[in-house]
Amino acid sequence: MAIFDLFREEHVYPAIRAVGLRGETLVAVEEHHVIRLVLRDLMDMSCREEVWAAKLGALAELVERHFRREERDVFPVAQERIGRSRQRELEDQYRRFASSPVPAGGESAGARAALLSVGLAHDFTGLL
Repeated sequence: MAIFDLFREEHVYPAIRAVGLRGETLVAVEEHHVIRLVLRDLMDMSCREEVWAAKLGALAELVERHFRREERDVFPVAQERIGRSRQRELEDQYRRFASSPVPAGGESAGARAALLSVGLAHDFTGLL
């Protein structure tokens, strides 16, 4: 999720802000931040801790609500306003981004390729 979120925050959300959806992108970036915080908490805990399952459930609900809001409220409007040419540019940027080397400690090119193969058609052509 981190690579895809990073790409959205650096490339997709600025394009969406540019067509008048600033507030929506600010909310989305904050939701990404909260998701990362909860993920860090989960990674620092044992899954045997009582609160772990509750935290995981809360994370699942947050992620589902985030995607549902973007797919229903943000991306359809952005798709109309951005235009097909800019959407293609974003898709090309994502392909390059997903296949580029990552710094030490980052996700592997293989992880990026997996995100690209699983998510690109849904996440860009369907949402932008």
